[in-house]
Amino acid sequence: MKRGISAIRGGLGVFGVLAAMAAVLGAGGASALPAYTILDLGTLGGNSSSASHINNLGQVVGSSTASDGSGHAFRTAPNQPINPATDDVIASSFPVIAINDVGQLFVGSLFTAYRTQPNAPLNPATDNLQIRSGNSTATISNPGINNLGQVTGWFYDGGGDMTDNAFFIDINRTFNRATDFLFPLFGGEDEHAAAINNRDQIVGGADTLPAPNNGRKAYRADPNGAGGFAYTDLGSLGGGNQGLISDAFDINDLGQAVGEALAPGGSRHAFRTGPNLAINPATDDLGTLPGSSFAASSASAINNAGVVVGNANVTSTVTHAFVFDGQMLDLNNLLVNGAGWTLTTAADVNNLGQIVGTGTINGQTHAFVLTPVTTAAVPVPGAVWLGGAGLAGVFALRRRVARVLR
Repeated sequence: MKRGISAIRGGLGVFGVLAAMAAVLGAGGASALPAYTILDLGTLGGNSSSASHINNLGQVVGSSTASDGSGHAFRTAPNQPINPATDDVIASSFPVIAINDVGQLFVGSLFTAYRTQPNAPLNPATDNLQIRSGNSTATISNPGINNLGQVTGWFYDGGGDMTDNAFFIDINRTFNRATDFLFPLFGGEDEHAAAINNRDQIVGGADTLPAPNNGRKAYRADPNGAGGFAYTDLGSLGGGNQGLISDAFDINDLGQAVGEALAPGGSRHAFRTGPNLAINPATDDLGTLPGSSFAASSASAINNAGVVVGNANVTSTVTHAFVFDGQMLDLNNLLVNGAGWTLTTAADVNNLGQIVGTGTINGQTHAFVLTPVTTAAVPVPGAVWLGGAGLAGVFALRRRVARVLR
């Protein structure tokens, strides 16, 4: 042992070598990182696409341009790229779309909204939810659908009171203006609903007060057993009293909500609540990407295991997609076949850990699916590359240590 120590004196030392080996080889598994393969979903014939939701079968929905440049909604087959011959749902301006585990769609766009039958083509004659606002049809945003086929979202009331209105539509019904609005308790004019879980819990955000002192706060709506909802103020991360305070974008079947909120100092941070709880600033702040001086992040979705995905700023104008499962990680650093990709947004995660979002490849914006792998060569952080030698240097040092320990 004494001979071995002197043999590498002046270098890293045995413990330095072992530390480098552990970092690269995942010794003991304590610092193992997740890894993903990426599937380019392609387009419906145009030059861009974006993904919004993935179900537990691996079916993905989103929007894409067609060959003529028009906007369309798409639904893929399980774990397959977009097939223009079979996956075009509807041609529509600004399509937004959600999917449940039986392949049922909730499609919203400019002036129309539809709920399809499971894995069936959209039928405008039978699937129209008849969502109207005042004297005109509504512009739908943030559609959500659970496995029962209940839907939620919000629309801009351009033909009525010029406000945003959150709604909930039960199964086997079209929109009823007298009964289907959600009315959070914050006193403002605009309400948004973003997601619904399989326990009929809804999350979103609503204005707190009329202008000029209005702020957005996150809420959870729980069924009250009488056909309505009881509303919970989800609070904040402790920052801000004007503008955005908090907003919720998804909820899993345990009642954990995710979204974004102002932290002390005014930075926007992703949060994840405990089951059926409000935001706890001491435990629920997910922070930002390590190494970034731009302290901003937002959580888009959560699965039933509590895995969170979203976006975080890496410059003042550029975001990267992240995954959070105990720590926030840049998904761009976890790809095993992602040459040429930059993942900018992560929109949804299913219970198998598959993630969908949008990135750039070969100068185009494309939707993607990430699938977790159990064994993969994850890109090595720069801190463990030794003296410019890279992995070759580490393995050479590993051989030297092996000789020392013999």
